[in-house]
Amino acid sequence: MLMAILVAGLSCNFNSKPHTVKNSLTESDSIQIVNKVIEATDLFANANNKLDTKGILNFWHYYNPDFIIVENTTIHLPGEELEKGVADFYSVGIDSTNLNWTKREVLPLSKEYAHLIGEYNFYLKLKTGEEMMNYHIYYSALFKEIGGEWKALRVHESYTE
Repeated sequence: MLMAILVAGLSCNFNSKPHTVKNSLTESDSIQIVNKVIEATDLFANANNKLDTKGILNFWHYYNPDFIIVENTTIHLPGEELEKGVADFYSVGIDSTNLNWTKREVLPLSKEYAHLIGEYNFYLKLKTGEEMMNYHIYYSALFKEIGGEWKALRVHESYTE
């Protein structure tokens, strides 16, 4: 089932609007799912901008064995490894970050799955004043509704340095 959902989500033309997938969702269901996924990505941006590692981790369903993040050529696996990686990353003397979504398109797949394709800018400045990152990131994720919250389950990010 998960593979069928991934194939359906990935086969949509990024430039076509509106996206449609044959499913049992009503228009009202679809709108609600789109709004919930956008809200989840807003919370992720806010958590990054506040250097809130718990909020960042809450965005992902990272203890699910199906969870994975592929970031350029790096694979981040679920569980404690990701938790430690996020904590380590945000403990390097960061002064500020700015994560700003520039594009988000949500494709509701079912009542519990949705696919998002988007882009965001990510800027990070150290307390020394040094600019550590200033990236434009291309983002794709499969979201799953879990206990009323939409969480990223399968993620791909790519960017150039």
